[in-house]
Amino acid sequence: MATVPRKHFYWMGTLVLALLLSGIPFCIEAVIAVAILFAFPELKGSFEPSFAMIVVGTLALLIVNWIPAIVLLHRHQAKGGGPMPIGKKGLSGYVDVPGRF
Repeated sequence: MATVPRKHFYWMGTLVLALLLSGIPFCIEAVIAVAILFAFPELKGSFEPSFAMIVVGTLALLIVNWIPAIVLLHRHQAKGGGPMPIGKKGLSGYVDVPGRF
């Protein structure tokens, strides 16, 4: 098995973290992951996702996307409730999608 330069792991880890934090759907992430494996064929045998990594990635996406939406909903309910307007002002702009500030 060929050794993989450490910078490739840092680059790939940064990309995966950025994708998880941005909330890109899994289908697009899978396409990007396959593209990475084609770009760096030496990574094929050295990086195999386990069930635990898939669970952690799913939980990270849920937290990133839904916790802010739940916080906004609680703030709205604390102010008296009512229908939640689309485009409600968030922390740093208008919120169109749950979890996006």
